[in-house]
Amino acid sequence: MNILKKMNALTNLTPNEKILVDYITTNPTAFLELKPKEIASTTYVSLATLYRLVNKLDLDGINELKLAVASSLKEREASPHPPVQDYDFPILPTDTHYQVMLHLKEVYEKTIEDTLDLADPEILVKVAEKMLKAECIDFIGRPLMCTLRRIFSFR
Repeated sequence: MNILKKMNALTNLTPNEKILVDYITTNPTAFLELKPKEIASTTYVSLATLYRLVNKLDLDGINELKLAVASSLKEREASPHPPVQDYDFPILPTDTHYQVMLHLKEVYEKTIEDTLDLADPEILVKVAEKMLKAECIDFIGRPLMCTLRRIFSFR
């Protein structure tokens, strides 16, 4: 699991925790070199805030957070080609056919990874149970939803 993505996905953060997440995600290399007190003083938050963030990430301590950040950086550097700069517009007019295919592959892989990182299996099970008990399910949305509606209409 990419800890940088996980931090950006957290929703129940205090303002000081958001400051800390912003610092870590924008300066991961600098974060790795600092001691806990230095992290707190650099970001103008308390040590308690740092440890609360560690707890919200379900980690055992700051060292584990640093290992996770280092792992995320290594994963980012291991990418065989330059990453897509803007996921809303992944294809540039100057891209070759091969670059277009690579960029689309990256966008699809990122979508799947983000879905897996953010999906909570327990919640999915609860949703599925409620859907099984429902008398009627309405699907409203984009054209893809029409395809899903057709698939589910026969079940």
